[in-house]
Amino acid sequence: MAPLSAAHRRYFAIEIAIGMVLNAVISAAFAWGIFRGVAHVPLWAGTRGMAFDLVPTVFMITLMMTIALTLITRARLRRGAAPALAWSRDSHVLLRLLPRNAVGRGLCLAAGATTVLVPLSVACLAGAGFQTMAFGPFVWFKVAYGVALAVLVTPIILLCAFGDLPAASAAR
Repeated sequence: MAPLSAAHRRYFAIEIAIGMVLNAVISAAFAWGIFRGVAHVPLWAGTRGMAFDLVPTVFMITLMMTIALTLITRARLRRGAAPALAWSRDSHVLLRLLPRNAVGRGLCLAAGATTVLVPLSVACLAGAGFQTMAFGPFVWFKVAYGVALAVLVTPIILLCAFGDLPAASAAR
């Protein structure tokens, strides 16, 4: 893969920032909507606990981000509104393993992110002593979690999308 140019780094930074804002709003809205009226959110309480809540959070946000960013970036590349990247899906193992279809890719990345991030996050929460969290701090935790998720997954999504269209076809 060729190194990212200043234009690519700017594109990535803008998309990451947009993802951070959107994820923060979505995460806060869902945390408030699902848990409002609950004084404390326990780590372990089945579907009403933080551990379980992280599963749909990671899965759905990653899925939605992958589909949207893949389609938007491909369209921008085709019309020359995004800087082409001189590499193809055959030049990197991640691209060869992931489906070209945006929904299929989204499902794969969402499953992978959920499999890795949820157990790690739960272990960190438990290790830090968070067996329960008051509602207000929980909403802020979810905001921060959504922001961190954007920072972690957006570059992967964008690299995959840029690799879908080789530089020669993207510049047409």
